[in-house]
Amino acid sequence: TEPFTAITSEAMISAAPDVLLVMTDGLKSVGGVEGVAKIPGIAQTPAGRNQRIVDMSDAVLLSFGPNTGRVIEALSEAVYGPAGA
Repeated sequence: TEPFTAITSEAMISAAPDVLLVMTDGLKSVGGVEGVAKIPGIAQTPAGRNQRIVDMSDAVLLSFGPNTGRVIEALSEAVYGPAGA
């Protein structure tokens, strides 16, 4: 496996994400959405400009089991909105 490499602000801007998925505790640790927007490079992305920051508990998102379908549905709704909307 590859070791984790932190993304640079230039790489984040180049990636131009529409949505950022962060862990809830991580979001809290930087002061919420406002804190994420202050991270170098984030404000220059579509996600940062539109404050499209989706947070999910790492315990929920990273635990596979009987609730995996519900977790995927919740993530899909957070990113794309409710089905049929």
